[in-house]
Order: sequence, then C-alpha cells, then structure tokens
Amino acid sequence: MTSQTCDAQVERLWREEHAAFIAAYNETLRNEGLPLDEWKYDHDPIPQSRADRH
Repeated sequence: MTSQTCDAQVERLWREEHAAFIAAYNETLRNEGLPLDEWKYDHDPIPQSRADRH
C-alpha cells in the first residue's frame, strides 16, 4: 500500500466516522448562520487611495 493510498483510506474512514457530526453541524449553520457573523468586519481594510499606490 502506498502512502497516498493509506492517506486516502484514513481520510475516508475519518469522514465516515464523523459524518453524523458534520451533517448536524452543517444543518445548524444553515439554520442559525455563522457564529459571531453579526460582528463581521465588512469593509476593505486598505483604503482605495492607498491600494492604488501598490
């Protein structure tokens, strides 16, 4: 078994073992949105006048 084959098998097993948690977590995100999303910083940190100089 090659290293890549082993890595792929480990990843597949991990996904199978954690599938229920991932599905539940994704459902929570769909229903409730991202944690702390209301405090997201929505504007460009580099003012346009400075960005033009680079």
